[in-house]
Amino acid sequence: MSPDLQKADRAMIDARCNLGGPYAVEYLVEAVDSILEHFIKQEKDTEQPVENAPSTPSFGVWQPIETAPRDESVLVFCDDGEGYIQYSFYSEDLGLWIHMNSGDPLYDLPTHWMPLPPRPLS
Repeated sequence: MSPDLQKADRAMIDARCNLGGPYAVEYLVEAVDSILEHFIKQEKDTEQPVENAPSTPSFGVWQPIETAPRDESVLVFCDDGEGYIQYSFYSEDLGLWIHMNSGDPLYDLPTHWMPLPPRPLS
């Protein structure tokens, strides 16, 4: 997991532990800032083509959850009988998949994942 996502992970845990407390909002802001930093750095890193880079699955191709990266946010598919898709990241500290928007652990275990779609060009 990247240092930015580790920082976000810690901030989300702090926010959940302090819900209703005076610092909960500050922890959430710190988490969002760290996540944004991660994606900004990731975007800058991917602007230049890298020779011999390992191939990664493309958006729209579901992969078994066992192959999901543990250091970036991805879309995950959870099967609760009907199935749904969540924007999530894996928390090494908790050993759980965490919903990016709420910071709550996913109730149903993901079975598949795919990378996030590319940004719009304009």
